[in-house]
Amino acid sequence: MTSLPTPALATPLRPTARIIPFPSAARRADRLTLQDRAEALRWLDGTGYGRLAFDISFADDGHELGDFLLIYQRDASWSCWGVGCTDGGYMVWRPANSATLGWYPTLRQALAAIPAPEPSTRKRALTAPHGTARIA
Repeated sequence: MTSLPTPALATPLRPTARIIPFPSAARRADRLTLQDRAEALRWLDGTGYGRLAFDISFADDGHELGDFLLIYQRDASWSCWGVGCTDGGYMVWRPANSATLGWYPTLRQALAAIPAPEPSTRKRALTAPHGTARIA
């Protein structure tokens, strides 16, 4: 049996492909990233709150508040806290009275500033003594 001769590598191979770099899109300061959304959902798991709702701002530049998330207590129809993107970080506010809790440089700090949820009034109304039940 004869073996085939091995080709000699006298000259190195030259690359023929040209790599074109694609720049990543610049992150706008008033937008929630996918990482922000995942962080908020992880935070929700460790609290007594029921759910989050994310909203995207479609307004042009020049507005005070960009994307935001709303935090709801369990079985609540109205949100009890809001966290919005601003140029300098994140703003936490109370939607019921529009009171601003504060501004924070990171989403983690903004979420940490939100107090624990209040006990559900619905549960208290259902367990009230006979004849004193309140509509929650």
